[in-house]
Amino acid sequence: EGLRWRKSCGLRPGLGCLVSVRLETREVHRTALCRERTAPTFQETRIIPYSGETLIEFVVVNQYSWGRERYVGSAMLALADMQNFEGPLELRAKDKPAGRLHVQV
Repeated sequence: EGLRWRKSCGLRPGLGCLVSVRLETREVHRTALCRERTAPTFQETRIIPYSGETLIEFVVVNQYSWGRERYVGSAMLALADMQNFEGPLELRAKDKPAGRLHVQV
């Protein structure tokens, strides 16, 4: 069995923005680099391996041409007893709002 998810992101990127999807601390997917300047949108649907993990984390980073990444923010979603979820997640960085990420799990 796997988790199916789709996401869109409303942030202002540097040179490009991507989302790392993690189950617990293990990265299970990384989006393609989105180069939209005003509001990057990721319309990706993936089925990712799921083995009873309790948390899914979405980490948004800006990526620069020389390979360096700058952390933008992250959001977590508890998976325990959840059937479906669709809606915005508030991204946080250092306990401050950092944007929104719309996901469907």
